[in-house]
Amino acid sequence: MGDLVVVDYTLAIDGAETQPDPVEGFRWSWGASHLPEAVQAALVGADAGETRTAVATLADDHPNPDLAGHSVEYTVTVKEIQSLAAAPEGEALAKELGLETLDELRNALRSQHQNELSQLSRARLKRQLLDRLSDIFDFPVPQRLVDMDFDGIWRQIETAKQRQADGEAEPDPDLDKPEEDLRAEYRAIAERRVRLGLLLAHLGRSNGITVPDEAVNSALIREAMQFPGHEREMYEAYRKVPAIVDQLRERLLEDKVVDYIIELAQVTDKTVSEEELRREPEDATSIRGHAHDVSGGEHVHDASCGHHVHGDPPADDASGANDAPEEASR
Repeated sequence: MGDLVVVDYTLAIDGAETQPDPVEGFRWSWGASHLPEAVQAALVGADAGETRTAVATLADDHPNPDLAGHSVEYTVTVKEIQSLAAAPEGEALAKELGLETLDELRNALRSQHQNELSQLSRARLKRQLLDRLSDIFDFPVPQRLVDMDFDGIWRQIETAKQRQADGEAEPDPDLDKPEEDLRAEYRAIAERRVRLGLLLAHLGRSNGITVPDEAVNSALIREAMQFPGHEREMYEAYRKVPAIVDQLRERLLEDKVVDYIIELAQVTDKTVSEEELRREPEDATSIRGHAHDVSGGEHVHDASCGHHVHGDPPADDASGANDAPEEASR
């Protein structure tokens, strides 16, 4: 595909459109993170005038409560494919996007791509760190928190089952497992997430790690920018919902705690191809193959998801949490 793709798209949950008017004329650069990976994959090889659909499961902590935790169907029509190297209007396009020259636009796209790869690398490192912490620390957790997290996971499982029964999703053999086995599997995942969340919250308190209001506001702006044409409307809507603001603050806090541990850890760098970096780890446990990782991806969704903002700290056997793991591999 070209350097820039101009698309129109609509969103739908369970067949119902969530946007009365489609987003039109959205300029998207290949590899940018404005669209879910499932949608990007569906657009590979698409020509101008072609319409493709893709389903992406959005995270439980998505700032739009109408979309959070749902399987959202994107219907995307490619209006135009622009190759910056050949486009005579390239300079005008650069100025339209707030840049002075075509070279600046190319550099911005290159930087955007590099930033995305850096984020993928960090997400992989974070997952490995959480796996290591999960192996090291084992302490009792409040079952009410596990119940809350499991209920959220199970709602997604039931949605996936219904979509498969209605022929709206590809068959998934895992969904054919006995319900008792599925419940046991995902309850174990919920308990792991709660334990990791409590541990990270404990580390944050113990080391005076905080998140300034400015960082939360910036995060709100980034979330709102996921809805081109409705940024101001979404920003104002998010800002007025304390639960959304709290969740963003706690997610930022979690990331700061992870950064704190990584700074103290011995990290071994490993050079990999972009294809390998984008590939889902073989041992990843996700909800029905969708992008929302429930086993320790970018966000553990437990102690820091508004479920228990003032939750209990980890038990005494986690008191050594300030001792970061000696080694984590990227």
